[in-house]
Amino acid sequence: MTDGTQADAEPTVIRPVFVGGCDRSGTTMLGSMLGAARGAVCTPESHFPAELARCVLGPGISRRELVDGLLAHPRFAWWEVTERPPEAWRDDEPASLDDLRRLAAWAVTAYARCQEGALPPSTGEMVWVDHSPHNLRDAKVLLALYPEARFIHIVRDGRAVAASILPLDWGPNTVRTAAWWWMGELAHAFAGETYAGAERVRRVRYEDLLRDPETELDSLCRFAGLECGREAVEGGRFRVPKYETCHPLVGTPPDPSRAEAWRETLTPRQIGLFEGVAGDLLDLLGYAPMCAGERVRRTLAKRVAEVVARVADPAVGEFRARVNARRAAKRLRAG
Repeated sequence: MTDGTQADAEPTVIRPVFVGGCDRSGTTMLGSMLGAARGAVCTPESHFPAELARCVLGPGISRRELVDGLLAHPRFAWWEVTERPPEAWRDDEPASLDDLRRLAAWAVTAYARCQEGALPPSTGEMVWVDHSPHNLRDAKVLLALYPEARFIHIVRDGRAVAASILPLDWGPNTVRTAAWWWMGELAHAFAGETYAGAERVRRVRYEDLLRDPETELDSLCRFAGLECGREAVEGGRFRVPKYETCHPLVGTPPDPSRAEAWRETLTPRQIGLFEGVAGDLLDLLGYAPMCAGERVRRTLAKRVAEVVARVADPAVGEFRARVNARRAAKRLRAG
């Protein structure tokens, strides 16, 4: 298929497996592993299925607007797909969820064709592994779009999540706001689990996946109807998009030492501050607090600063996101 040409044939039928969880919890790593299964393809984060489904179910849009919405979506632009959907799909008839399913199947198939070795053998069905962190948050609308979908929720020690996200130029800026953010993300994901039901969701701990990838992947693949071989255990074959620079270990064999790396990254005070906020949830999830219930003393000035940080974090995060989007666009234009 050459650049700019359209796909003439109907896209492959896809069966989605949605990996979700708090950012920096291993969603991309797990997506890469599962995408190495026979008949599966792991795409970059999508976000557009849920967003477009809400448009279809809510105010209603035309099929032309549906296609244009996909092509204009920033996440799909980062897939770097050069094909275009058939022009016959761009008409003024009301769009349906079936139209969106067909369009998403086209997008996944077109992405796989752009990736050397990513397109599975033609079997009439392709398993689409999507690792957008908010997939559990979007469980209700995703199940309306794909009643047959399966969800995998990957959970990571919140202290490790904080250690991973604090150095980045997006997300929480302090360890306490990271604790509140981690708990909020888990609350949404747990609600998504409840809505989807136990028969459609499996939960896995990031640390267990690192320490015993064969056992954990075998269980997850049987749940998702996948055949995972050695390549999955070795990290999979997903190529992280060039705009994502915070996933250097994706595609490499799991390293058990990463499970406890946060102990060296965070200071004892940071650990105490995180546990002062989220210690009970850590304990409930099987992550033993280090401070044994001790509270880190804080001055009034520090308390005020923390309240200000919690209020300011969303605005700062939005500013960072805009800066990152502009930087990514410049990198893409520069080739």
